[in-house]
Amino acid sequence: MGEIPVKIKILDKEYIIRVSVKDELLVRRAGDMLAHFLHEKRENSHIFDKQTLLSMVAFDCVFEKLLEEEEKTKSVQKIENLNQLLEDITSKDDSEKG
Repeated sequence: MGEIPVKIKILDKEYIIRVSVKDELLVRRAGDMLAHFLHEKRENSHIFDKQTLLSMVAFDCVFEKLLEEEEKTKSVQKIENLNQLLEDITSKDDSEKG
């Protein structure tokens, strides 16, 4: 699969990014989400300096990613605990039958 150029606008500047065809929609979606985050941050916090705005949005994105990773880790631990309980129950049933 080849690469294609995708034009992404960040604040008032356009960037051309070469991406694989399979990633095109995801890259466009990321660009749209970034534009939305920047707009929301600018409106809600009245930050107008572009570098500060980009820095704050980057921080927010990393923070959200860390929160999601923490939730995922907790969910995996809960699933592992439930699996262990099921294994304990089934092994107990097997030992009582034998």
